[in-house]
Amino acid sequence: QNGLQSNYTDSTQQINLNINLLSSKDSLESTQFFRPKIFYEKSISKKWKTFIQYSKEYNRRLTINEDTLKRSSFSFDEIETGLASQNNEEAKFKLQYKFRIDREPEKTKFAPFSNAHEITGNYLKETKHLGDFEIQISGRTFTLVNPKADSLNKNTLLGFVDHQIGLLGNALRLKNNYQISSGLEPRLEFIYEELRSGQGDYIYRDFNGDGIRQNQEFVYAPDVDSAQFVRIQLFNSAYYQVYQASWNNLTSLDLGQLKNLHNKFIKKLSLENVIRLNSKQSENTAFLDRLNPLYFLKNGSEVLSFQSYFNQNIYFNRANPIYDIQCSRLESKSRFLYISGNDERFNLDYNIRSRATIRKKFDVILNISQRVESQLIASYALQNFKINSTKVEPEIVYRYSSSIRFKLIGMIKSAKEQINGLEKGEIQQLSQESQISLTKKMALKTYVKYIKIAFDGKPGTPLEYSMLEGFKDGNNFAWDINLDYKINHLIQLNFGYSGRKTATSDPVHTGRAVMRALF
Repeated sequence: QNGLQSNYTDSTQQINLNINLLSSKDSLESTQFFRPKIFYEKSISKKWKTFIQYSKEYNRRLTINEDTLKRSSFSFDEIETGLASQNNEEAKFKLQYKFRIDREPEKTKFAPFSNAHEITGNYLKETKHLGDFEIQISGRTFTLVNPKADSLNKNTLLGFVDHQIGLLGNALRLKNNYQISSGLEPRLEFIYEELRSGQGDYIYRDFNGDGIRQNQEFVYAPDVDSAQFVRIQLFNSAYYQVYQASWNNLTSLDLGQLKNLHNKFIKKLSLENVIRLNSKQSENTAFLDRLNPLYFLKNGSEVLSFQSYFNQNIYFNRANPIYDIQCSRLESKSRFLYISGNDERFNLDYNIRSRATIRKKFDVILNISQRVESQLIASYALQNFKINSTKVEPEIVYRYSSSIRFKLIGMIKSAKEQINGLEKGEIQQLSQESQISLTKKMALKTYVKYIKIAFDGKPGTPLEYSMLEGFKDGNNFAWDINLDYKINHLIQLNFGYSGRKTATSDPVHTGRAVMRALF
């Protein structure tokens, strides 16, 4: 790995240069990653400045034996220039133009794939009584170099409005962000590439027993050391026209900051509400529907994909050193359009968490939660399920000193599938965690888990894997020892050992050693 960074600044101009080059090679592939960036800015008056920037990313991944580029390789060049205001903190304006060329792998070299032109205007205004506003609008043209259909070359419009304000002496705070965009999107398509154990995010499980690796049979690894696959998105020519609208909202109310409120009990309450909505519609929708982030609630065929997230929290005595209570509700729902069909997921969680600190040494924590989890995958019926579960999790934390801490956690979970086989799972778990700072440069972390499971259902299915979190019916164990050593402010060493034993398999032992250099 090599890098070069240089900066020059005077009273009217600045130049920034940043170049990174990374090369690697093993028995399967050779990689080269090159990322240069150069930026130049010059003041043309007291109120205005101009700038230009060039950047590039070149990610080449070659298969050793075949000497061909992998499909996950990519490359692009980008030039950006514009005009911006300066020396005015209350109001800012910026106008910029951007040109980008993307390339895709083609045998042993990269070939032009697309080019894009984009013009953006941005205005930021700060006010005392109405809050802070930011408005941005962009126009973009996207053209495929060798399009299979003229309809793939489209003009797009993007924009957002951002607003935040504090009321009632900042006891009530509101933050809102609304965005719109239109353009072409490919249907999502992924491949899973195999790496060494511990370097990926997923594992493979042949749920249907046909011996063929299917994308739906790659699942998140239950522990880091067994993960040996990564998911990579592919280029494809299956494009469709999308009109997207999204809204993000954060509302918080701290009753303790209300000056006219004198009830001591009520002043300990605070509330927080988070909403995130994103809806993508097809070109068959009306103009106003394309601007509506709630359009997915109609659940019509015009809805291509969506994501919704609602999180409400009520806090009592929040951040108090003696005790606090939190009640929360979290609901998330999504639909994604893949090459193979739709993938829909839904989660609903209710949770109560309480904490009490005893003699400054002990924390007694109790979590009680109820969860509904479901997913519907059009191309793989084995992955379709709906699970209702209830979990009680007591926890005791003992702080022997500022450098030594122990934790004992118990957990009882009851889960039941509601759609197909009505499978049931009862999980009892006991775990112990330790964190010890041996010196200023050395820290030790350990944990041991015992998991007892009673499962009534068919083994080896995606449902069993999800319900039991990768473990099996019977007695299961997991353990880990992790040692961090800081050689200096740049170099850190990590040594780890972990083990995992399910009720139906022999123990799996994994050792690891990692050296990190931080620049």
